[in-house]
Amino acid sequence: MTHDLKDVIRKETARYSERLRKIASSLHEHPEISSREYQTAELLASELAAEGFAVERKAGGLDTAFVASYINNPKAPAIGLLAEFDALPEIGHACGHNLIAAASLGAAMVLKKVLPPELVNLKVFGTPAEETSGGKLPMLEQGVFSDTDVLMMFHPHTVTCGLRPCIGRTSLAFEFFGKSVHASTYPDRGINALDAVILTFNNINALRQQLRDGTRVHGIITDGGKLPNIIPDHARAEFFVRSSSKPYMEEIAQRVISCAQAGAKATGAELKISHPLPVYLPDIPVDSLIECFEENLRELGLAVDKLEPPLRMGSSDFGNVSQVIPSVMGFIKIAEEGTATHSRQFAEAAISERGILGMLNAVSALSMTAADILTVPGLLEKIRQDYKDRVVRA
Repeated sequence: MTHDLKDVIRKETARYSERLRKIASSLHEHPEISSREYQTAELLASELAAEGFAVERKAGGLDTAFVASYINNPKAPAIGLLAEFDALPEIGHACGHNLIAAASLGAAMVLKKVLPPELVNLKVFGTPAEETSGGKLPMLEQGVFSDTDVLMMFHPHTVTCGLRPCIGRTSLAFEFFGKSVHASTYPDRGINALDAVILTFNNINALRQQLRDGTRVHGIITDGGKLPNIIPDHARAEFFVRSSSKPYMEEIAQRVISCAQAGAKATGAELKISHPLPVYLPDIPVDSLIECFEENLRELGLAVDKLEPPLRMGSSDFGNVSQVIPSVMGFIKIAEEGTATHSRQFAEAAISERGILGMLNAVSALSMTAADILTVPGLLEKIRQDYKDRVVRA
């Protein structure tokens, strides 16, 4: 792609800047939590409809999901842009999803304007509930992302790079059922369900020493009894198991289950196992796609960070999408290192001038990367081959 087209992309991004600022600010001022993003989804869908995109609401059977399409040539490679937009309870857009949504909308609008008409095959996917149930998962199951060649999004963070890996996550809930009696007068007649939970935690703590680097097991007690003088007949705990390897994540989940089974056996409690949340899979990085995004970050004058281990990694339903379609989630720094995501400080960064500038740089970087994919000879084929190679190794 010529530098002239990249200049046009930057100018078009600037032309949309105030509109995108207002969108990001409105989302930040009116945060809506997972699966309740009714006003948010309507705002985003309406903005795209005003640009001529055909909008399908309730995509994948989800009330707040949508697909907005602008297609001049259905035979051209389809570029998809992922728009996450759910907020967190109490602390709002502390993961910066207001910026993610605005950037994906902006990139679609810019690409519609600057690409040759014969290359325009664009889709924006409004994907709710990333923070909880993973809206992308039913959308995947319903084939919403089918016929898309490459998916892209950006995430605000404390680093700038083309890849910050997502690790897989599976959830486990353990309910223990015992026998309630007075803790002082008849302790020998009781079965303490809380003791089974405590033993489960202790067993997992012993297990951690033997885990691979980067593996995470963490949990909470959601029910530990009612009064100190009543032996609890019910107790419950929830855990997440995370790993960059799906098979290893599944192996460790089974070992965590064994920890709970041992707690039940030791106390005599009965155990019920469930999975409250869907499985988030590790992402599949595509080197050529990541390199293209990072080169465009440099073209915009941004310094690309080289990440050194140990990496601090979270999980996302983006990983599940990347298991099916070549995808990239680039990161742009909007806050200083040490600022935790999912914190009030990061929520403030997501509406700061630095945050808005990061979002606008993301619009340009996403647009330039999409334009490269569509215009640089052999690049899309290279991305597809790199992806196939990675899938084989995953």
